[in-house]
Amino acid sequence: LMILSKGRIVYNGPGKEIVSYFTTLGFPCPPHTNPCDFCVDLATVDYTSKEREESSLKNVQTLHDAYKATEKTIEITENRQIDKSSNTSITSNNG
Repeated sequence: LMILSKGRIVYNGPGKEIVSYFTTLGFPCPPHTNPCDFCVDLATVDYTSKEREESSLKNVQTLHDAYKATEKTIEITENRQIDKSSNTSITSNNG
């Protein structure tokens, strides 16, 4: 499941994990709230007032920044795994 807001990714992962992911970022789904509605509301900029617009833009930015940080962490981890396997191959070939 991928969710975008203002053309930027705020979540990309299994649908069953989205509520817990947003909760870890400080956005828990309120009781008796449909999780799908909650996620859509969280990723939507609310233009009904200046205060709500600013607040929702801040939330969207937080979600995007968290996604980018997660994406970067995954990239670094994958690169380290590639480096380790390359070093193992070099050591094995020279040994």
